[in-house]
Amino acid sequence: VVKESSTGSTTSQKRRVMLTIQVTKVDFDPDVLQLRISGTVTSENDVVRLGAHHTLTVELNSNFSITKEVWDQIYLDRIDEATHPEQQAEIAAVVLQLGLAHVCLVTGALTVTKARIETNIPKKRTGYNSQHSKAITKFYEAVYQAILRHVDFQKVRVVLLASPGFVNQDMFQYLQQESVKREDRA
Repeated sequence: VVKESSTGSTTSQKRRVMLTIQVTKVDFDPDVLQLRISGTVTSENDVVRLGAHHTLTVELNSNFSITKEVWDQIYLDRIDEATHPEQQAEIAAVVLQLGLAHVCLVTGALTVTKARIETNIPKKRTGYNSQHSKAITKFYEAVYQAILRHVDFQKVRVVLLASPGFVNQDMFQYLQQESVKREDRA
């Protein structure tokens, strides 16, 4: 909101308001995960006059609603896919390093992080290797549980393990051993 005083000086401040606009332009900034929607205001408001040009910034977890007189089925399907990515995902990716892992579902249009696992792994020290080994086993178990919880093996065809070094190979061996032990084979 910009206010002009009698002397001609202006002051501006940001205020959160509810607006209805006729959209003319949409921009998405993937670096900051912001959607910028531009258009003309179509409903009366105390702050913004009717017919004024305005740009709205929609950020992650902000509430907004979209109304459109006629929706094409292609766009409805795309919205459905975006809100339920697990239905379309054919690839799951587990990106990990020691102590940190992300379980993701990958579709043709987007990648969604379903779980983030972070565990403190103590450094290897002479005489204290059991603590290091226990922490790694605990970490692998947490990743295994996250995979079971978030990956539907009836739909997902591939689980990709990616990491620096040999962490992915060690994780793969752990997954094989545990799935055979627990009869979780998919």
